[in-house]
Amino acid sequence: MAKVDEQQRQALAQAPGDLHLSAAQAAVLMQVSTKTLQRLRNQGLPPPTIGERPARTDERWSTTPVRYRKSDVDAWLQHPVMPSVHFHAFQVANGVIVAHANQLDDNTVVDGIYDLLTEWEWGSTELMIEAQQLLLDEQQQQRDVVQERIAAHERNVLTQALK
Repeated sequence: MAKVDEQQRQALAQAPGDLHLSAAQAAVLMQVSTKTLQRLRNQGLPPPTIGERPARTDERWSTTPVRYRKSDVDAWLQHPVMPSVHFHAFQVANGVIVAHANQLDDNTVVDGIYDLLTEWEWGSTELMIEAQQLLLDEQQQQRDVVQERIAAHERNVLTQALK
């Protein structure tokens, strides 16, 4: 994220709600990078843009600048929506990678989930519990997929050995 003078951010925050902001100005006000703002836009997450940009293809893409209404950005700031975060593939201790995620026991993975859940302030306990359950369910689904792939690989190895 580009270095932004706090006075510039405050000036944007004090601007009227009907002001149209560039993507860079909206990112400054939201305190995210323009790349993060683009990811939010690509995932269809708020704040909404002004107007429609044609979809990018290999043959063409739009050079139309993306604009936001300040009132929409302010509304997003009241209730920010961000995409889910996936766990890193490595366990890190004191800035050093100490294990690959596939070597971690369940308790370490669960502790990682709790660390992620407690990094931010939550509006309610119910919301935190719901997020925890979603993360645990996603983790279980990923484990199931890995187990299926391992079983398929072992079947292939046995089939090849029997031939």
